[in-house]
Amino acid sequence: MNKFLRLTIALFMLLTVFSCGKDEQDDDSLLILGTWAGVKIDYYENNKFTRSNDNLARVKFTFNSDGALSITSIDIENENNAGKYTVKDKTLTMSEGDDLAGALVFKILKLTSTELVFAEEYTEDGILYREEWHLKR
Repeated sequence: MNKFLRLTIALFMLLTVFSCGKDEQDDDSLLILGTWAGVKIDYYENNKFTRSNDNLARVKFTFNSDGALSITSIDIENENNAGKYTVKDKTLTMSEGDDLAGALVFKILKLTSTELVFAEEYTEDGILYREEWHLKR
């Protein structure tokens, strides 16, 4: 019985060590930190590409570790909009000001150390629209 108890404890400890992996959310929350330069926005209707707009290339997004967000536009006399953001379960939520109640919600499609792509989807008059925002470091 003593041998069985030791084997059970050892097996439990081994399973505990290998089951403790890094939370993917922590990776996304850390990976998004810093300043990102806008590249373009791609537009889709019913999953069919319609056009690109490179106006985003003159916008910078800065994600801080305290949840603060800064969006700077070069075109509008270096206009700087402050807000809040959260990242959870491949979802990026951004708002103006401190209130996340009226926030925009985006699905994160790609997040690496050099590339961030997030999308907003909505339906209007039976047509599915998707805007994919492309950013880089």
